[in-house]
Amino acid sequence: MEIEVLCLNARGEERCSCISECGWVFSDGICRNDSLGIVFRCEEIPNEEGFEVRIPRESIQESGEWKIREITVFSGLTVGKEGDGGALVLPVCTGILCRTEGHDPGEYRVQVFAEQEYNPYWSNMPIFGAYADGKAALGIVKGGKYDFDICLRTAFGPERMYSVDPVFMVRDYYDEEPIQEDISIQYSSMNGDWRELARFYRKWNVRTRNLPTIEEKIRKENNTVLEYASRAITMRFRLAVKPLPCTVYEQTPETEPVPNIYMTFENVSSVLKEFRRQNVGPVECCLVGWNHGGHDGAFPQLLPVEEHCGGEKELRKTLETARETGYPLSFHDNYYDGYTLADNFDFDDVCADHGPFKTPVRSNAGIVAGGRAYRVCAEKAATKYAVRNLHEIHEKFDICGSYFSDVISIIGLHKCYHVAHPLDRAGNAKYYKEIMALKHRLFSSSMSEGARDWALPELDRAFELANVVDHVLPYADEHVPFFQMVYHGFVIYNNYREGINAWPGEEAYLRNLSYGGMPLLYFHHVFHPEWTAAGGWAADLKFTTREALEKDVARIRKITDDMDCLKEIRFAFLDDFIRHSDTLTETVYSNGRRLFVNYASEPAVLKDGSRVEPRNFILK
Repeated sequence: MEIEVLCLNARGEERCSCISECGWVFSDGICRNDSLGIVFRCEEIPNEEGFEVRIPRESIQESGEWKIREITVFSGLTVGKEGDGGALVLPVCTGILCRTEGHDPGEYRVQVFAEQEYNPYWSNMPIFGAYADGKAALGIVKGGKYDFDICLRTAFGPERMYSVDPVFMVRDYYDEEPIQEDISIQYSSMNGDWRELARFYRKWNVRTRNLPTIEEKIRKENNTVLEYASRAITMRFRLAVKPLPCTVYEQTPETEPVPNIYMTFENVSSVLKEFRRQNVGPVECCLVGWNHGGHDGAFPQLLPVEEHCGGEKELRKTLETARETGYPLSFHDNYYDGYTLADNFDFDDVCADHGPFKTPVRSNAGIVAGGRAYRVCAEKAATKYAVRNLHEIHEKFDICGSYFSDVISIIGLHKCYHVAHPLDRAGNAKYYKEIMALKHRLFSSSMSEGARDWALPELDRAFELANVVDHVLPYADEHVPFFQMVYHGFVIYNNYREGINAWPGEEAYLRNLSYGGMPLLYFHHVFHPEWTAAGGWAADLKFTTREALEKDVARIRKITDDMDCLKEIRFAFLDDFIRHSDTLTETVYSNGRRLFVNYASEPAVLKDGSRVEPRNFILK
């Protein structure tokens, strides 16, 4: 084992060294460098599953001008060698394999949960691994998981080695206190490849985190809403959005633009009635832009209901239609962005940056429909805005189904340096989980945009796991359903933004099914001219004429028919994934069912003589 320590001083200078180098003394688990004035303890603790590496928070002592900025732990386990036939395993999106062959020498910093800069290829799990020759090793970050990245190295040294190891951000700035929890990594070795690593992590989550499955939640709570959701596709309706690109950055009631109306409440009622007329199967519906100012228009203010869509009177009629037709309808909400237009917004609740002036932090959303978006401190979002808004909505409207909060289960965790409400990254996760738990208690099912695994078990349903099906990353050789093998049965999910509005027979639709996903459809998905197909914003479904609606609903009926065929695997674990060829995959479930997906334009014949039609699937 090797440990690399990056230090900094008050002048912003940095020094990086390994504890095996001159100046360091490592004895009886104590790492000491007298010239730097730094001491900490590193323990290696054997256990039944391998061993744990732990650096206790209280052991870090800094008596000189230097302080620890980062600690990288190189275990020597999650490594590979050029040509060994193995791969490194990364938690990026659904899961990425970096083959230990053919790469140029390089070093990459892979973001996990901590936000330093916006990254569209986010990671969903605090793990990293490697395998070769039937042997595999997995690292699970237990302590410090909100404050670490992965160091990926390819083809380095004379033997062209490969490795993945954790980098812990002990602090970001010199005047900060160190990370507030012990650094802890569980290392486990086993026979197998990435599949066995996924199965191990699934069992580890159940054993150590006591994660309940969706089926267990339904049974324990007698949760009929979540039971319906487990069989239902998601149908989203975009209603009102102010003109984009936005030209009024700090809006007031006098200057805010009138929203463009994509759909009215009456239009939504028409869709629900057509669903029932054509006997469409289970569908969970969500209204986006129903609130004052429309989508991203005035959060955290929600009421009054947007008048240009029909106002509260027409919304109540649509809710009644939803009850009559049997399709649950819920709302889109937001506790990440805040806009100065909102009548309930206190600018002092915005995250502050680290600088001397504690400048308010702007959201990654930038300039959207409501103007300049500010990042609300997660503590204030949970304890002030969400509590008030969600209880009011619950009391005012009879809604059920997966209530949606934008982005809080997908965004990178961000420190707040406000003097009145400072918050570290772990605190972000804590308060976002509180919001999701409240939604579950009030509406029986909680939905957000992503599914980073810290959001479970409070999160029930995810809008997407990744942006696009395949990613142009220099270290990505193969994309695999690692996340799905861990969490299918624990969360309901659509796999890709790129798969939104994908239809039967299309590759994105088939890939979603092969990875255990539930389709997601969106009337007027594309609404911002700057968001393009490269980011997953491509296919659209538009509300236009009666004739078009009838045809679209007939296509939607085909999707719900497909889901009815697959309902027996909704609670099962995804136990294996096999690529028989470039055009035929097999997904194996823990209840013995097997899903074969044929991407080719010709039929596929299985070993038992079964036939999979072109661009279709069968469940055996």
